[in-house]
Amino acid sequence: MEEPIEYLQRDIEGSDVGTRRRAATDLVTSLRKFYSEPITKILAGHITELLANYASNPQANWRSKDQV
Repeated sequence: MEEPIEYLQRDIEGSDVGTRRRAATDLVTSLRKFYSEPITKILAGHITELLANYASNPQANWRSKDQV
C-alpha cells in the first residue's frame, strides 16, 4: 500500500483485520489486561529508543519514527 491517505483511513477505521499490525495491537492489548505495568514499561522504553534513533538522524532513520 503506497497511498498515505488510504493507509491512515484503514488504520483509523480498523479495516486492517488480519494484518500483522492488527495482530500486534491485539496482542499488546491482551497482555496489558493482565500485565499492564510491566508491558507499559517495556513499550515505553522501546518507543523512547525508536524516537531517539529517529532524532539522531531523521533522514536516515525515518523508519524508526514510523514504527512507533
